[in-house]
Amino acid sequence: MRVEASDARIEEILTAGRYVIPRFQRDYSWDLANVEDFWNDIVGESGAADPGGDYFIGAMVVYEEGSALFGVIDGQQRLTTITVLLSVIRDAFDGLGHRDDLASGVQQYISRPDRRNRQQLTLQTEDAYPFLQEGIQRFPPNSGEIPRREDEYLIAAARDKLRELVALDLRDASAGASGVKEEQQRQLDRLESIRDTVLNLQLVRVVVDTVDDAYRIFETLNSRGKDLETHDLIKNQLLRLLPAGSGQADRPLDRWKELMEKVGAYAGDIDADDFFLHSWLSREPYVAKKRLFERFRTQLTSAREAEAELERLGKDADLYAVLANPAAGSWHSSEAPLAGALEALALFRVTQPFPFLLALLRARREGSMRMPAVKVAATAVENFHFLTTAVAARSSSGGVSALYARHARGLFAARDRSAQSEAAQELAADLRSRVPDRDVFQAGFQTIAFSATRPRQRDLVEYILRRLYGDETHAPGPRGWTIEHLASQSASVDPSAVAQVGNLILVPESVNVRLNSKPFPAKQEILRQANGVYVDPAILAADEWGEAEIADRTSNLAEHAYTSVWRIP
Repeated sequence: MRVEASDARIEEILTAGRYVIPRFQRDYSWDLANVEDFWNDIVGESGAADPGGDYFIGAMVVYEEGSALFGVIDGQQRLTTITVLLSVIRDAFDGLGHRDDLASGVQQYISRPDRRNRQQLTLQTEDAYPFLQEGIQRFPPNSGEIPRREDEYLIAAARDKLRELVALDLRDASAGASGVKEEQQRQLDRLESIRDTVLNLQLVRVVVDTVDDAYRIFETLNSRGKDLETHDLIKNQLLRLLPAGSGQADRPLDRWKELMEKVGAYAGDIDADDFFLHSWLSREPYVAKKRLFERFRTQLTSAREAEAELERLGKDADLYAVLANPAAGSWHSSEAPLAGALEALALFRVTQPFPFLLALLRARREGSMRMPAVKVAATAVENFHFLTTAVAARSSSGGVSALYARHARGLFAARDRSAQSEAAQELAADLRSRVPDRDVFQAGFQTIAFSATRPRQRDLVEYILRRLYGDETHAPGPRGWTIEHLASQSASVDPSAVAQVGNLILVPESVNVRLNSKPFPAKQEILRQANGVYVDPAILAADEWGEAEIADRTSNLAEHAYTSVWRIP
């Protein structure tokens, strides 16, 4: 069996021949998480900033089908995604008015003429036809070509996600431009940087004679055991630089074990690799999770550096435990807004802000950051993820992880309270610009529900009612109170309406017992006389309480939530 393996850049791969996805191969299967991970790995905040660098994306196994024609056995998902990304970059150049030069320059990697001057696609597949070929690879693309099968829908979703990510990246690159001309030039420069980063991606191309040989190589490449996790590699690097010393005690190893015991005690879905990534991002330039060890290895090269890093990790582990389980933290009364924000984020099950929150908690616990600035930052993060994640159910992707990391570094670098306050304000401004539209939020708010038959969102509903109550009374929402349904769950009202937020209020247990399942007029009178219970004027003034009234109150509460209660300061 003849095997040829060589290092190559994507630019060389795409110009060296054409590639066929055999019809017996699986369809394109990457979902949005795979696509976003790929973007963060190769571009993110750091990749496109260094277009002259290179990043290894693995091996590509092909077999020869003819002159400069190869069948792809391993690497088709990456190759297809890269083709889609190049088409997005091409279209972006076209949108900036550079169809005949820069856009056409990118198109040559997607298709180019053969000896008869007929356009031949660099990536050819019988699947995803004709959507991939006509709707993406063709230039200009046929906008009327729509996906019809599952793999085509996935390719379309990948294209749309990459369009979003590129657009956000270009918007950030042009922020602060003094005029349209400078804005366009910044976007053009950034887009060229992204293009160069993609074309500089490194891989190992393995070429064999036959498809049988290709599969044999593929199986060998994928038959190894479970890979070491990132924290295992970091441990090896640290302990390699920190010898055990004389005697029986191995203090560096003991400290590592203490650190991992703290990390292992975290509740929820946070794993050890998340901690090391978030600790790094709270202090250092952005890096994708898969590239974290590479950064550790290149930056930690001496015993002194390893010792300092192990010390930092130990301190961060104590703070991270508070982020992972805020209810178990020790809080000063003045820190209630920070504690409340962390509890809300735990409810929303989001960890993207952890690098920034780690830097924020570190600055606060070290005694240098004033609580008003901490409150601005913590409230901005809480409100953003309530609007975006908890209600609109929208992925807060598109560079948000890199955004948090960037602001974490800004806060870490702030040397006085004025700079820390400015860092908090800058984060709030960035998050404010990314909140969902009012209509999107309204639609999401309508779907939030709690009843005996729909119990899953009980904690979220209680959180919403507590915040709404606190806004009206200028006091913290009452904990330990119960959720009351104005139209009883046993009433003849549509069950989906009964479960909506517009039908719910918070009341003390004693009032809840009195309300029981009474008709609305009787409940209305009890609520009117209840001391210390805020009741909407609309409830007290209503002549009846049915689906229309519930819908109106739900809409009004959503409007109040969006414009006032969860507005980012």
